[in-house]
Amino acid sequence: MKIRAFWVGKIKQPQCRELFELYWSRLGQMVPCEVVEVRDNAALLKGAEKEAANSFSIVFDEGGRQFKSSEFSEVIRRLQDRSVQEMRIFMGDHDGLPEDLKAGANLLVSLSAMTFPHDLARVMVAEQLYRAMTLIKGHPYSR
Repeated sequence: MKIRAFWVGKIKQPQCRELFELYWSRLGQMVPCEVVEVRDNAALLKGAEKEAANSFSIVFDEGGRQFKSSEFSEVIRRLQDRSVQEMRIFMGDHDGLPEDLKAGANLLVSLSAMTFPHDLARVMVAEQLYRAMTLIKGHPYSR
């Protein structure tokens, strides 16, 4: 299964960029993954329209469901068991995501009831994806 993340904008804070790249590169050693950074929500919608066959879309939004790390890992494990070819991750900018994109998602996920800067939220998503894969593979990182 490939993971493709669609973000609006780039990570601006160097410390967050460094942490994101650390977790994303670790994740890339376990599963193919790609980041698509777009300039605005209109470009994000265009990316969403080019949906791959047998894909599953996860939208990170404050109105989504909160998961424990182990529960999120189980979601990903089930996707792998169903031979989903591509997991598509979407995260918007400070204005959120278009309603059409949220409505078309297979799963809405909230990182927390708290609000975080987008740079930090992207680090958290990368870390949770990496943690989920380590749980699935029995890697000691998750302990």
